[in-house]
Amino acid sequence: MRDKLITIFLEQNQKLNLSAIRDREGVRVKHLQDSLKLLETGLFTPGKFVIDVGTGGGFPLMPLAMSCPELKFLGIDSVRKKTLAVQA
Repeated sequence: MRDKLITIFLEQNQKLNLSAIRDREGVRVKHLQDSLKLLETGLFTPGKFVIDVGTGGGFPLMPLAMSCPELKFLGIDSVRKKTLAVQA
């Protein structure tokens, strides 16, 4: 699941320039692991609705949504190409 997310992000990033981080290890450490650190806050409990304002290339939105399927997530960004990339 996480490897697939990284692969999809790298493919979209190559086309749309979503992030300066362009290698698999960089995405894993600087995007994925950083995003998942938020789970340690204890804020992501059942019944919550999480809004990621400025979702960019989908971090932390996508890893959190994949890790917490019982929650509802919404990503908002003013840049259409980023919103479309996350939907892909």
